[in-house]
Amino acid sequence: DDPEKSLEEQQRIVSHIESLLPKVEQAKKLHASIVKDTEQLMDAVLGEIYGPSTGKLQDAKQVSLSDLCYINPRKPRIDRENDQATSFVPMAAVDEYFGAVTEIETKPYSDVRRGYTYFEENDVCFAKITPCMENGKVFIANNLIDGFGFGSTEFHVVRRKPENESWLLPEWIYYFLRQTRVRNAAKRQFRGAVGQQRVPKSFLEDIKISVPFFDDHEKSLERQQEIVARFNEIKRLYLQIHQFLTDYDQQIKQLQQSILSQAFKGNL
Repeated sequence: DDPEKSLEEQQRIVSHIESLLPKVEQAKKLHASIVKDTEQLMDAVLGEIYGPSTGKLQDAKQVSLSDLCYINPRKPRIDRENDQATSFVPMAAVDEYFGAVTEIETKPYSDVRRGYTYFEENDVCFAKITPCMENGKVFIANNLIDGFGFGSTEFHVVRRKPENESWLLPEWIYYFLRQTRVRNAAKRQFRGAVGQQRVPKSFLEDIKISVPFFDDHEKSLERQQEIVARFNEIKRLYLQIHQFLTDYDQQIKQLQQSILSQAFKGNL
């Protein structure tokens, strides 16, 4: 009922809002910077081991992945009842930050036996389609019913050859494929139309992976176990930081909304 006083009060509140929101924006920029630095942490550690120079590994050798593993091996003949419970992993179930399956679905065998990607326990599955591949959707198949399962057609499957299973860890392949530089190299070989581009099988066949003590499998396994244990600890810390940053991001969003809400309730 008093336009003059109303305008004066609006100006006071808007001035207060404008003094607070830049601080929120500053917090957002700081958060984004920390997120970027955190994402580079794991890559830096992986690069020390798997990078073009293998100086960090004793007696390391660059070997084509296809010399060690089958890429997209054929599905074997399976004698299974149609209604029997079978493990299934859709693309959405693969967490890009954790690099793991958040939840394995269970479906009747008749629902998945055709038209899906087959994989076995300890296979490494690598998303081949954009943007899932760039986002880092890679996982090791574990805890599968009867040791095998099915998943999205957009996975490449990397399986160790029988003669290498006793000394080549699936985690060694997994961490190698999780590197940003590997995903960037895969992106450069995309095939297909925009929006439906995929990494060809040949990329995984040709890419070279560093393997320590390649000519001494006992030593190689011991060194892989040591380094993978280190990777796992760094990954654990990385995920803790990521969770903290996720919570912090949510708090920033809530703060911004709270400022606006309080302003229109007359509490500023």
